Parts: sequence; C-alpha cells; structure tokens
Amino acid sequence: MSGFVGTAQSGDDDDHIVIANANNNNNNNENREQRKQCIWIVRYGLTKFPLVEYLGPYNSPLDETEGMSHANAIANALREDVMASTNSASASDSSEVVHVYSSPFTRTTQTANLIAHTLSSSTSTSTSTSLKTTVRVEEGLTEWQQKSLLVDPSGTITYPLTSKELVSQFPHVDVTYESVHPQDSCHPPTQRITNNSNNNDDDAMVLVDETMMELKEESEEDLFERCRKTLEGMIYERAEEGQSFIIVSHAPCDQAMAVYFEGHSKLDNSTLGPWPLGGITKVSRELLPPSDDSDPTLPSSSSWGPWEIDYYGCTDHMPGPYQGGLKAWSLPTLSKREVPKETNGNGDGLPTAINASSMEALRP
Repeated sequence: MSGFVGTAQSGDDDDHIVIANANNNNNNNENREQRKQCIWIVRYGLTKFPLVEYLGPYNSPLDETEGMSHANAIANALREDVMASTNSASASDSSEVVHVYSSPFTRTTQTANLIAHTLSSSTSTSTSTSLKTTVRVEEGLTEWQQKSLLVDPSGTITYPLTSKELVSQFPHVDVTYESVHPQDSCHPPTQRITNNSNNNDDDAMVLVDETMMELKEESEEDLFERCRKTLEGMIYERAEEGQSFIIVSHAPCDQAMAVYFEGHSKLDNSTLGPWPLGGITKVSRELLPPSDDSDPTLPSSSSWGPWEIDYYGCTDHMPGPYQGGLKAWSLPTLSKREVPKETNGNGDGLPTAINASSMEALRP
C-alpha cells in the first residue's frame, strides 16, 4: 500500500520518533531477530446523512450502499496489511490478537465492527495463523468537542451510545472493555431527584435537559492532549507487550494522533496535511530482543526502536473517485496545503483552502 511517506527525520521534541523513508532500515542489529508493533489509524467512509456543521445530524450511520462499500474496502485493505505484518511475529502461534479501538459514535463503531468481522474470518495461508479481534469502544477517541460538530440549532448536545447499546447493533463490541481515558462528554449529565423522605432508595437519577447544558469546547491543544493520553494509555496499558492494533476515529483525532507519532508536542510544528475520507495511516516500531549478554527474563532487556510513519492518509484501497482522496478534512493549524477542487471537503466542486474561516464547510 502506498501513500504519503515522509523522509527520515527526528521529532523536534522527542527524538525517539521519526518519519520513515521507504528504505530506512536499522542495520545495527541485523543479527538479532526483530518484530514490529504496528498501529493503523482509520477514518470512516461516507455517512448516510452528511454532517453539516452547526446543523447536524452528528451521529449518522454509514451510507447503506456507498458507505458500506467504503467500509468493506477499508477492512479488506487492513486484512492484507495486518496479516502481512503479524505473520513473522506469529509464526510460532496459532492465533494473533489484534484489537480494534473505536470512537463511541455510530459511524466509527460500525466501521470498526466490519473490520473486526473481516479480520476474525482471516487465516494466513503461509503460517496458518488466525486473528482474534474485538472492538474496544474507547471514549478517549470521541469526536472533537466543538459546538459545530455536536450541538444542533436548538442547543441539544449529541451524545454517543454506550457499549451496551452499541453491541446490539455491532456484535464484535467488547462490553467488558473499560476506556483508558474516560470522557464525561460521552455521557448525558444526570441529577438526583430526592423524594423528600429519609429513604434514599427512592431517590431517582434523571437526565438533565440537554438544551440547558453548555458544551465544554476543546481547543486544538486540548484535543491533542486528550489524544496523546489516550494513545499512551492504549500503548502502555493495553498493548504493553507490543501487540499491534487498529484505531477508528474522526479526522480531528486521527490528525492529532498522527502528529504524536510524527514526534511533535505541538500541532503547529507538523508537516502533515488533510486527511481524506476512508484514509488509513500506519505507524510501526521494531522491538529489539535482548542482546546475548542480557537477562532475557527481564522486560527491560528488550528495547523499542523509533516510531515510523509508514504511510499517511492512504486511499489506494478506496473505490472509484474516492481513491483520489475526496472529502479531505484538516484541523485549522494543519491547513497548510491547498485542497484540490476534486477533494474539496464540502463536496460542491468549489476549490477551498482549508483554514479556520472555511471550517464550517468541512466535515470531519
């Protein structure tokens, strides 16, 4: 799979993270067996109802025809890449676990469920390795907290469904999973109504009128910090042994996570551009086994290589005109590139530069 591949460079804030050149290989340990930890970051395909900023609807499922075609294309592309990436690491095992982490919104969970279904039915022909896959609904991957993306003209805030609600539609959802970075913004606020008696058992929790609530908006810096904490939680708490995994989220979150892997602590230092509909980004790093003179039973005996961006926002797998990168979206700070006419985010055929003044025309 091709796509944007950067030249090798160190991050400005953390020199253990680099963008990979296609031929950038670490030969210092060529005599030591290596395996990779890979993370794929995905933006979903076309939704049934277009998200119009400040109007909604904000929690649409995928389009039943074109959107599902996009989701299938994403899942099939990931199946090929995931199987190729896990074969060497799983040669001695009969199965490999590759979890799919998803934002709790319907369009992302629907995409993640199809990916999990596709991967779970896959077996490597070369190693007979099968994949075990579940969908982990992670609140830290939720939509960017902006009124334009979550509050309709009546003032009502859109909240995503819970895992228990989502599993009735998407059976691969793991209802036992607990988010590494829980978000109050994913739950409608409640208040206790007292019955004016001494029996607290008769008290009731009721939903607060959502039109009376004020959305606590995130700045771009807030978004980046949330995504950083979520990523580090998933990497160090859920994949501490170097397991590979997939993330399905929204363009703002996807971009923020990519910047993290690019090696920057601030968005304005990034060189990354807009993220098209259905685009996939892959990052990876090598795990170096213990050297001959170290204790192989100690976790510290192994070390990780730098994170590398293998490709960014790739749409080679997408059908028809979407293969060219339609409906690209970008955070204002990352709007450094002109969007071509055919990839204009508002879909009206007008050339649009992605910048703060045109955000209302774009759909994350």
